Amino acid sequence: MELQPEGVDRLPALQKLATTGRLAAMNVRVPYKGLESVYATWGAGTPADGKGGEGWNRAERRDGQSVLALIRRFAADGAEAVASSVSVLVPAYPSLKRDNAEGNYLARPGLLGETLKRHGIRLGVWGNLDEPGGGTDRYKRPAPLMIMDGQGTVAAGDVGRGTLIADANMPSAVRTDTERLVEEWRAFVTGRKPPLAEGTDRGTLAVLELGDWYRLYAEKAWYEPARFAERKRAVLEQTDRLLSKLTGEMEASGRRHVLWMVSPKVHSEAWKEKWLLTPVIRWSSAITEGTLMSSATTRRPGLVAAVDVAPSLLGEFGLARPEGTIGLPIVSAESGRDSRSPLAVLLSDMRQMANVYALRPTLLYGLAGYEVAVMLLGLIALRWAKPMGRLRRWVRGLLFSVLLAPGVLLALGWTAHMAKPLLAGLALAAPLALGMLAAAGSRGIPQLMYTLGWIGAATGALILLDGCTGAEAMKRSVLGYDPIVGARYYGIGNEFMGVLLGASLLGLSAWLQVRQMRTRVSKGCGAGEEALQPAMAAMQEASAGPPG
Repeated sequence: MELQPEGVDRLPALQKLATTGRLAAMNVRVPYKGLESVYATWGAGTPADGKGGEGWNRAERRDGQSVLALIRRFAADGAEAVASSVSVLVPAYPSLKRDNAEGNYLARPGLLGETLKRHGIRLGVWGNLDEPGGGTDRYKRPAPLMIMDGQGTVAAGDVGRGTLIADANMPSAVRTDTERLVEEWRAFVTGRKPPLAEGTDRGTLAVLELGDWYRLYAEKAWYEPARFAERKRAVLEQTDRLLSKLTGEMEASGRRHVLWMVSPKVHSEAWKEKWLLTPVIRWSSAITEGTLMSSATTRRPGLVAAVDVAPSLLGEFGLARPEGTIGLPIVSAESGRDSRSPLAVLLSDMRQMANVYALRPTLLYGLAGYEVAVMLLGLIALRWAKPMGRLRRWVRGLLFSVLLAPGVLLALGWTAHMAKPLLAGLALAAPLALGMLAAAGSRGIPQLMYTLGWIGAATGALILLDGCTGAEAMKRSVLGYDPIVGARYYGIGNEFMGVLLGASLLGLSAWLQVRQMRTRVSKGCGAGEEALQPAMAAMQEASAGPPG
């Protein structure tokens, strides 16, 4: 939401990244709870459980225990990790490794870091999400889970309190020492700190964790609205200054640098508005024009998944994704013919996704209740109403509206840019109006069969047409698949596949019924069109019954 034009205009560095970088929205919904699981998924290339995982500095002690003692006690190869010169360790790595090996996805936490380390890429991590203020000392350091190796270690970095500066005006009375982060990054990437082994330095991957945003929203409930808006601007400006320094040094270095900006979760305001996809930006001085990104996981411009991060970072170093990852590299998407900027297109798509996600429960639960009510009313009309009375005609219109609803919901996918109230109104009114029109033209049995056949054929043809042209309506329909849930991103979803089968059977059954009726009439009245037409007319007149 902070990438909206009215917000990014006051942040020059972020505006530069948003206009000249590559943009996408990322689905960070993983089947495991906790922020740590997102970081673990980024580092595994497949959904991973990161519960309980956090990084410690090598010399750190808590409650009288050192991280080295914990590693030595928990890990079979703990002595080897202790003897090494690594800076950051994850004591819970043995349990993370075991739990994920027994899980549904067979994830391997640390696969990204281990692969990069094996190919001579130096790794470092700085920063944390700690909340030292408020009378309770809360540690939260998930960033090492992203690039730790197969022993749960990161060679360089500092995730301790040394990356924070006391500031009573900032969240938790601290702020990230951005000056130090830039200095550490500069020293690390320029090689002033020695590489791990002689002749193995093939590049660096540095992770910088900015925790001020997290700390701000963690204590949002304590702020007056005006004061919160003021602190929010301060945090954004501080982040913008850091980005300005990083991008400036990258451009001035003359070397190839790539900056990735990712976020593991959305804040409470975005959650309320159903903007549940997080922004991801890839920027390089070699990129002169902004574009959208995509991956083969989603096959949708401007949309990627959390499992795609590991293969994408490996691709930056020319490395193929290892066995055990299900994510696919994030690449530049086709520009298409849209004249708007990539940022405008992305924001528009996210707004549509948010609208559909917000409407989905209300409309689908409402549709299910409506169908049950119509069926019960149909049973009542069949039992007690007159054969061609007014009640039966109304019920027939309602029954037609149930059959027409899936096709209408699919067609509304092309209008997902409309306001939510208008979409909801169309979803309710259009099937009912079309159902009444269909009922008005289906007073006799032959017309009824023709109408049913056309409804089935038209609904099936609409689904197939949309599927063959990119499924643009299905992607934005409340009855289609949801990119925010992330169970499916392309193709024909389960719901519309069921509708397609049902509509095809309805159309085929109606056609067979009409054919059977024609055959019976032909046999009873003699062959030829001259005999068939009077018989069909007589059949229609008989179906009308006595005047009611």
